[in-house]
Amino acid sequence: GVQVDDADVAAYLSEIQARRQDRELDREMVRNSLRVQKYLLAGAYRDIDVSDREISRYYEAHLKDYQKSEEIELFQIMTQDREKLLGIRSELLRQPARFAEFARSDSIAPEAGNGGAMGLFEKGMLPQEMEGVVFSLSVNEISPIVESPYGFHLFKIARKRKSRMQRLEAVKDEIKSKLLSAKLTAAYDEFLQGLKAEVPVRVHRENLYFSYVKSEPGVSENENQSLPDSDPVPGA
Repeated sequence: GVQVDDADVAAYLSEIQARRQDRELDREMVRNSLRVQKYLLAGAYRDIDVSDREISRYYEAHLKDYQKSEEIELFQIMTQDREKLLGIRSELLRQPARFAEFARSDSIAPEAGNGGAMGLFEKGMLPQEMEGVVFSLSVNEISPIVESPYGFHLFKIARKRKSRMQRLEAVKDEIKSKLLSAKLTAAYDEFLQGLKAEVPVRVHRENLYFSYVKSEPGVSENENQSLPDSDPVPGA
């Protein structure tokens, strides 16, 4: 009983094609897909929400997940030439404020155009040969040269953030999204199980161009065969 009009189809096609210019979609397939989505929203997903109380309870039960360890804001200069980097380091020991300038002109790292800014890092996020060096630096101190499989590196820390607990308000949206996703998945699984109990399923193997390899719930014994290791055609 769910209807989808031409405006719904046009809006959906416009949204998909904006993301995938090469995507050609059949309008009837889109219409059916939208009907299914509307049906699920009106039925299986109706009234599903996550309350502030649920968010608070989840946060309190998973406090360790929201404990942030020490973070550093890291900058680097990377070259393939160690002698060249030694010269840059000598200049920076006298004028550390020129780090971003040298990064833009001499670094071959991806973030060179951004003055060498790599972002925030916690322990465990960097290769071992770098981590031991950068976490021992003081703010604005120029590191010794570090060799890695990628080249030779100089590092500088712009700031350090101490270990801290993330406040509930800072992670509220993240928790809500996680809980909502779990609820929607559970509702969808329950919906499918209900359909399998109500609707008899028969597989007409002669109409398929792939073979089953394992039993599927809801399919009669004489219709069960098996699926290959490759994924079946979606929707088949």
